[in-house]
Amino acid sequence: MKFLISAAVSIILIGGQSHAAQAPVVRDPGVIYLADFDLKAVKLRVLEAAPTSFDHTGTRYAGTLKAGQDVELQAVGENLFRVRGRAQQGQILAWVSPDFLSALPDGFITSLRASNDRRIAVENLIANREVAIGMTLDEVERSIGRPNKRSTRTNADRTEHTWEYVRYQNIPQQTTVVGSDGVATIGTVWVKTPVGTLTLNFSDGIVASMDESEGAITQAAQTTIVAPPVLIY
Repeated sequence: MKFLISAAVSIILIGGQSHAAQAPVVRDPGVIYLADFDLKAVKLRVLEAAPTSFDHTGTRYAGTLKAGQDVELQAVGENLFRVRGRAQQGQILAWVSPDFLSALPDGFITSLRASNDRRIAVENLIANREVAIGMTLDEVERSIGRPNKRSTRTNADRTEHTWEYVRYQNIPQQTTVVGSDGVATIGTVWVKTPVGTLTLNFSDGIVASMDESEGAITQAAQTTIVAPPVLIY
């Protein structure tokens, strides 16, 4: 088992990640999908009749959204938003210019893009079974599994968790066995022995520090840091 500890990553995280069962997101390059985050539905008002397209480049006409309705934001591209709403032909899921829609909350897009950067960084850590300061309890468990030991302490200011992972290795040991005929023979037995530990200290559900014993838990020497999650809006 390997735990990455490498150079610091400067990322502002906004928003958590959703892992509820849902249909896979068909991804377009450069597009951020709100289904990746635990967000309440984002509703926008169509200010005037708005032409839409089937693709995020705006090249294939999909219909015209009726003015005055609320649509639900599904994804954000470089220049267009993907929304669910009603056109002349009925309900559509299509791309539209934000110029035709009411404004998002201040800082929403900046926060969403920063949150998506963190999501990608964390998913890469998890794919490699690595941990980093700034990861959540859920992210750590998804990456390296449940700890061998855990403890919790709560005070007036915060809740602190400690998770300990122990790496075991089968170590050969020689032993002398005396048979029924009184003849002694030398044999080998394999003993499951702890060879290293990784202790993660969480503050309010976020990895605040990590400690490793000398032993082959990891060969890395520095620390990866991802910024902890905060709400998008």
